[in-house]
Amino acid sequence: MLSPWGTGAVFLFGKNGRRIFEVKSFSEKYHSWFIGDSVQEDGCLLYATPIDPLFLCLPYLLQEERKGRFEPLQQLLTDEDFPSCSNIIRCLNLQGQLRHISEVRASSDEKQFFRFSEENTLKWLQTKVERLVTGIRDAGVSVGGAVKSAMFVRSGQDEAASHDEYRRYAHGLVSEYLPSALRLKLQMHLRIPEIKIEEEERPPFKRPRMSNESSEYATASSQNKTKTLIKAPKQNAAQRALAKVDRTGMKTLSCYFGKRA
Repeated sequence: MLSPWGTGAVFLFGKNGRRIFEVKSFSEKYHSWFIGDSVQEDGCLLYATPIDPLFLCLPYLLQEERKGRFEPLQQLLTDEDFPSCSNIIRCLNLQGQLRHISEVRASSDEKQFFRFSEENTLKWLQTKVERLVTGIRDAGVSVGGAVKSAMFVRSGQDEAASHDEYRRYAHGLVSEYLPSALRLKLQMHLRIPEIKIEEEERPPFKRPRMSNESSEYATASSQNKTKTLIKAPKQNAAQRALAKVDRTGMKTLSCYFGKRA
């Protein structure tokens, strides 16, 4: 049949077709079954869980919403691609339950007609979420940031945050059975806050300031290095001996090449 998320899926009808079960499979890469004296290579496990038939009615109600008309149940649940959807009509008290997700009108001959109601649907889904929150909390299921040691003592603020996490988790589970058009609307209706990823605040980088003493020491050190680099080159023995000669009365070599008067 047509699944709530818009694709074909396998469903199982119970005795007399009064209940519907969703069939899921669980498989692992390396898994087998021992059956008697043989080994079954395919280790896939199929299991069935009950599902509310209203989730299966939602896609058809949304399709007819565009027309804006009230439709009888037999016409509403007619699908050429998935003819088995008409079996949903036999589910227990389906017409009474449809009031949770639709507007209902009755004709003079007591026939009922249905049209999708967003207001009723969101209220119904909110009840589903709140019941699911109670169930997973009572079962001790830890979700989101609440996955902590059982010995950890929470503060009041942590409790409030934990409640939002449970509601967000429950909303995610319920949304798996909703058409995409309803998922965001349900989140807005429940006023579930967005998850904020807090980044670690780092102080801006500042170049370290040197004290006056450090600055003076650095300046003096640089000047000493400059003086050291400007030292005169070393003289050899002949140059040192010439420097000791008494030059009194001696003329320089350049005076013999000057201009004559």
